[in-house]
Amino acid sequence: MTNSPIYNIRATIRESIYSKPMAIGMNMSQSFNRPHRAEQKDSPDNEQSDVNNFSYLQTLSLFVILIILSIVIILTIFPIFITSPLPVPATDNSTIICGVILPLSGDLGNIGTDILHGIEVATDEFNTGDTADGRKIILQIKDDKGDPNLSHALFQEMQRERVPVVIGSYSTKLTLKMAEETKKVDSSVLLSPQANGEALYGISPRFYQINPPVFYLAEFIGKWVSFSSDRVAILYCDDEYGRSVMNNIASDLTNRSIPVSGKEPIRQDDTDYAALSHSILDSAPDTIILIVYDNRQIPIIRNLSEAGFRGQVILSESGLMNSLEKENSDVLSQFSLFTIDSYTNLVPGIQSERFVSAYQKMFHQDPTRTLAGYGYDSMKVVTEALPPACDTHTVTAETIRKGLDTSRYYGVSGPKVFDSHHAAGPAQDRWVFRDGTFVLMTTSLV
Repeated sequence: MTNSPIYNIRATIRESIYSKPMAIGMNMSQSFNRPHRAEQKDSPDNEQSDVNNFSYLQTLSLFVILIILSIVIILTIFPIFITSPLPVPATDNSTIICGVILPLSGDLGNIGTDILHGIEVATDEFNTGDTADGRKIILQIKDDKGDPNLSHALFQEMQRERVPVVIGSYSTKLTLKMAEETKKVDSSVLLSPQANGEALYGISPRFYQINPPVFYLAEFIGKWVSFSSDRVAILYCDDEYGRSVMNNIASDLTNRSIPVSGKEPIRQDDTDYAALSHSILDSAPDTIILIVYDNRQIPIIRNLSEAGFRGQVILSESGLMNSLEKENSDVLSQFSLFTIDSYTNLVPGIQSERFVSAYQKMFHQDPTRTLAGYGYDSMKVVTEALPPACDTHTVTAETIRKGLDTSRYYGVSGPKVFDSHHAAGPAQDRWVFRDGTFVLMTTSLV
């Protein structure tokens, strides 16, 4: 302790302050070859000069001491800065962060979880496969709880963290604010595994739709109804997505000279589905098109059956087939029940078989009739868009965007070649409810 630089300099200062001034003056004067005091003792002028010299030398001594003190302090502290680690910017792509924002709880929790599981299967394939070449994808998973404001806030947080690519969310309502955000900030690319409302189509150069646009859905349903119906009524969710689907279907039916006898919105706070069913049946339709993507689909179908409807019901969304099968089959068998949508859950083939096998091994469930394939394809498209492993530049939103623009990936839910508005092409499943279960009628790519 007594040998430290700080201790020594303090001792020097104390010695300078409490030692005799004359001694300091004499020592310093000798170093400057000044005459000795003994030779000048009889001269008043010399006495005054000696006083001035002493003051000068005392000041100089203190100045030298301060310089020494500064040097010691610098030498003591500077190694701390030398040895402290400095932040180093990322210069490789060995670890890629992928954000995931989905409804993992609440009414849409089951659907969001299915999509997440598909993402996780694809991520595991990449991290353990030969194509990774030492790279690894890390998922940053967030639950938006079916709240569009929360999904938006979570996406903004990921943008600030400069997460290069984010997969999310499920519906147009949950995705729209996030997609709009990509127009303002270029730090993240957003892929939606399912949302396909009209408002999303071409909304931003950094937003991509894995699910085909809504106008394909209107065309598919219109073709079906033109051969099987005379009077059509539409029940639809009163939100951005529901209105866009309803308007496109109504327009397509008008062009085919098929009258739309009634349109009934389903508002978020509606609870009396019996009254809603009776209202739509007053127009005596033989076909009801139900545009509902959440759990309200089930009680509405139940009430239509209990109200005595015996025509056909067409569902524009097939994500709740497993839940519907848990209903009393006698209730659902009172009318013809179909799903006609603009996507296919799984395209038959070797790749889909491998996906189903990997999914069952990881989660002990069958993904065949869920939307898990769209989560899987969302991540597969991302991995296909990554620069080659030999490229040591940091993976950014821009490098992923360039890869997506040239995607030629053929997924388990159909081809993922994006058009000029960054939307994938259409594929189609048709299911019919028969003998207590949904049976796949056709799968087609158009």
